Amino acid sequence: MSAEIRINCSSPVSQSSPEQSLKGGFFMVDLSKAGCGTVSANVARITMAGLMLAGIVAGADEAIKLTASPQGCRIGLLGDSLTDGATWPLLIRQAMRDAVKPVPRFLNCAVGGATAGDNIRPLDEVILPAKPDMIILFCSGGNDLDRKTTVEQYSKDMEALVKKICDAKIPLLILRDRLAGPKFMESEQKDLVPYWTATNQLSKKYVFNIAKPYDYMKKAWESGKWMWEDDQNHFNLEGNRCVARTVLDALGHQDVPLPDVFSPEPLPGIVCKWRFRPAVKDAPPLDEKSVRELKPDGSWKDIVIPDLPDPKDGWWWVQVGQEGYWLKLNKELGEAPYYIGMATISSQNARKIYLNIGGSVRTVWINGKLVFRENASSPRGFHYGRERIPVELPIGESTVVVETGNKSILSLPEEWWW
Repeated sequence: MSAEIRINCSSPVSQSSPEQSLKGGFFMVDLSKAGCGTVSANVARITMAGLMLAGIVAGADEAIKLTASPQGCRIGLLGDSLTDGATWPLLIRQAMRDAVKPVPRFLNCAVGGATAGDNIRPLDEVILPAKPDMIILFCSGGNDLDRKTTVEQYSKDMEALVKKICDAKIPLLILRDRLAGPKFMESEQKDLVPYWTATNQLSKKYVFNIAKPYDYMKKAWESGKWMWEDDQNHFNLEGNRCVARTVLDALGHQDVPLPDVFSPEPLPGIVCKWRFRPAVKDAPPLDEKSVRELKPDGSWKDIVIPDLPDPKDGWWWVQVGQEGYWLKLNKELGEAPYYIGMATISSQNARKIYLNIGGSVRTVWINGKLVFRENASSPRGFHYGRERIPVELPIGESTVVVETGNKSILSLPEEWWW
């Protein structure tokens, strides 16, 4: 049966193959001056006693066992756009949920276009401080090849990543390779072999797991499956299924089938009801005074999440629409340099929440206080949770204001793993 995507409108490892600023939300915003005192909620840390990595290297038959508490294993993700799009992690979550097994939760720090060296910063600033139960690094060397990074430099950058993770005693799974579309298949795979070999060499010095999406994709290609978008570089749903299958098998879940129908789940803490208006061209950005003076009138339009696109726009936009992105502000409000949105949220008690954003969010204000401002010099990807910022929410109603581009997401869950 061929894979398909379903729109859910409810609210909230062989050796035979040939050889890829702002501190990510680590500051606290105290909103107590909005009128009420704050009391931080105790957020229980999910532990994972059963996850062990015992001398497993490339080519080994054993696998890391994804055994965890009922809440699921916490996995840090590093990589480029192949992970930034978040499809294969969602497929893994759905597969584990359908199999009635503990569902892993992710901290996605992948960024489109990232080289091996580009992953060092999010590892240092976000993932290592979060103390995940394990880390998955999807790095095939493709972006390094495009940027003419030498194999020697690639090896040094990969070693820097691996050493930091191993020194922190966090189990590591590296997705070493991938298969490009037929336009690039022969030339790229030949050029990437030295990069893949460099990753293999590191396994002689450090203890980590290697899994090979290339093998799964090659088998799928030989069976007649098409796995790429039109650029023959990024994966379509079938390509993402190959990656998800690779990871599940590497983690010891060969018995867990992938879903035939991909049903992306709404992300936690989504703010569903908004009012938006277009920003005035050349108008100054919001400041504390102008935020407090905002008063929605007839020029503002109600936007309700999920904001599902036309399926003709593409399967991936349907995915992120179901997750909770707003995607059609330009169609609803007309073209504009950006958009200003406002929402009201309620809380029965003072508590800590986590502002999670993705897409093209520029600023976020809660009760008139600036919580987030985009740092254009330090991009962190499109995915949900590219910034995870702890915020103290007072009791009662709070006002959220956002300046954003056309395609973005904002949620306020009580935990920062999803």
